[in-house]
Amino acid sequence: MGGSIVRGYRRAWRRVWAAAAGTALAAWPTLLRAQEEGGRTIERPEDALPVALLTAAGLLGLLLLAAIGFLYRRRRELDWDFQRPEPAHDEHH
Repeated sequence: MGGSIVRGYRRAWRRVWAAAAGTALAAWPTLLRAQEEGGRTIERPEDALPVALLTAAGLLGLLLLAAIGFLYRRRRELDWDFQRPEPAHDEHH
C-alpha cells in the first residue's frame, strides 16, 4: 500500500513539473520578444496598491461568505438527494 502512495505522489509531481515546463516553453517567445523591445512598460498608477488590497479583501470576503453558507447548509442538513445514487429497488413489483 505504501508503495502505491509513493508512486501516486511521484506521478503527481511529474505532472506538476511537466505543466511548469510547458508553461515556460509557451512563454519563451513572448519573453524573448519583450527583451528585444526593451523597456516598453506601463507605469503603475499611484493608487494601485489600495486597489489591489481592496480587491483581495473583497475576494476573501466572498470566500468567507461561501464558507459560512456551506457550513450552514451542512449543519442544518439542507442537502438534496438529486445528486446521490438511488437506492436499489426490488424487482418483484
